[in-house]
Amino acid sequence: MNGLNLELPLSPHNQVPDRAQIPVVTDAGFGGGQWYYSRLERATPFNVDVTSINPVLEQYLTTFDAPLSHTVNDMTLVDPDLLPTFQDWLLAFKYYTESGTTPPLSDVLDAESFLRDFFHKPAILRLVFCTLISYTEDDTVQKNYLRRTRKALYAPDLTPSVELMYAYNIAHIHARNIGELALAEQFMQTALKMLIELRMDIDPDDSPWLSHLTARQKEERRRLFWKLYIQYSYALSYLPEPFRLELTGERVKARAQVFDPNSVFSIEDPTIDLVHQYVAELQNLIGNIRESHSTPPATIKDCLSSANLPQSLHSRFFAVHQGCPIKYRLRFENPSRITTEEQTNMIALISTFHPKLNFLGLNLELESILNAIQQCFSSASRVLSLSLFLEYITMGGGASLLSKAQTKHYGRPQLLNLLESFIVLWFIVCRMDSQWLQLSGLDDDDSIHEIKERMDDIMISTRTRKLPKPAVPMVEAMEILLSEVDDVVRNGRKSSTAQEGTVSHELGIYTSRVDSDSITEPWCYLRFLGLELGSKRDVRWKGRKEDSWRLFWKLNA
Repeated sequence: MNGLNLELPLSPHNQVPDRAQIPVVTDAGFGGGQWYYSRLERATPFNVDVTSINPVLEQYLTTFDAPLSHTVNDMTLVDPDLLPTFQDWLLAFKYYTESGTTPPLSDVLDAESFLRDFFHKPAILRLVFCTLISYTEDDTVQKNYLRRTRKALYAPDLTPSVELMYAYNIAHIHARNIGELALAEQFMQTALKMLIELRMDIDPDDSPWLSHLTARQKEERRRLFWKLYIQYSYALSYLPEPFRLELTGERVKARAQVFDPNSVFSIEDPTIDLVHQYVAELQNLIGNIRESHSTPPATIKDCLSSANLPQSLHSRFFAVHQGCPIKYRLRFENPSRITTEEQTNMIALISTFHPKLNFLGLNLELESILNAIQQCFSSASRVLSLSLFLEYITMGGGASLLSKAQTKHYGRPQLLNLLESFIVLWFIVCRMDSQWLQLSGLDDDDSIHEIKERMDDIMISTRTRKLPKPAVPMVEAMEILLSEVDDVVRNGRKSSTAQEGTVSHELGIYTSRVDSDSITEPWCYLRFLGLELGSKRDVRWKGRKEDSWRLFWKLNA
């Protein structure tokens, strides 16, 4: 490739790729060789027939064809660590093309344009992206990217832009993956504030100031909005002190495919986007319900009064519930078990529509305590039934019922949902007044044993998971709840012998530092509302709101 004039920044890392480094890919791997030939009509640095060029090689040429010198408008010295290298680009190329076996596609970014303009992208976007995807490399490479990324975060020009916003979002994901939760939240807040400042909550087609954008750029902007909005909605439902913004997805259209001439983004069934949007609205609603209930009311009577719940939440609940098409709902008659016929119907439904499975029992019908008990019990039971179904498909023998292509549409159940269900069932078995147990028809031994067995089944599969740091206190709590349920099944209920101030353990997210260790409030939906865990009532869930609820129960005993 001596004839190729590459005007790359002077750096020992920038080397012209050797032919042996270029993956060999047949034209069949790119849809019969049609991919990217439209761009081969221009002159190339090689005096060869363009139709004979390997599409992967053409991607290299496209990227390196444009010089970088025009991007530097002054004589400012740039830290070499912030300059792009061929190794950076190759890492991104391998990631988006599966090592050169597919066209570059992403469900969020215009991956083809990203690779083509890689050397013109802001340093922070290039480096934080490479940091995130360098998990396939050795530790030295990962640490080097992390070191370079830290420098990029202190760059003097951090003017809000779509690229910078996405860079902060990637930094949020990476920080969360390595357990730096406080830093991850800061990155997310910064990205969301930029999103609002850039008015991305208005669809590009309805934004006259964006009329200069191409169809590809508008769709990329739209997809970036939905990615961040969904993450924001999830964060509202589980973060201890979530940040709140005036942000909705009402004015942004659903994602759509763009053809130029082939597909620009990953090909997915359109129903997936509808389900993603529905789930985002559901999580957003959970976050608002959680906020309304997380602070103790003035009296016990107020706890049972639905009048204290804002009317807007009632309206939103019914709107979200009715907004989910019936064809996307996984339906089964008995909350405690799924029949073989119902299982077959679910597999057929998921294979047809590929919806992302999310489920949580919500109860806003507080007309009577009995009605509330039955609804909560039914919802918790359905969550466990669906969870066991997913575990059977993903980790058990159910995988044999599906084709390899179908299995990617199934995932393991969310721990947040499992913990919420465990809390409900634990409270019914271990803490609910015996009179209410009798009135609700849940006091017989068969019901109690069935609850315990189903919780056992969930924990067997949950213990096989590799847990990220935020999930550890969730699973610890589930183990303690199950242990107390098991104790009640074996020995019956007994009054607590624990005295105030004898708490032996507090559940939270532990973070180790060089100088000290700390514990922060764990992720959860509605927490434990001040109740201690364990047969001896000697375990607490960490949180300021938990302390407030404990004081409330003491004052209203």
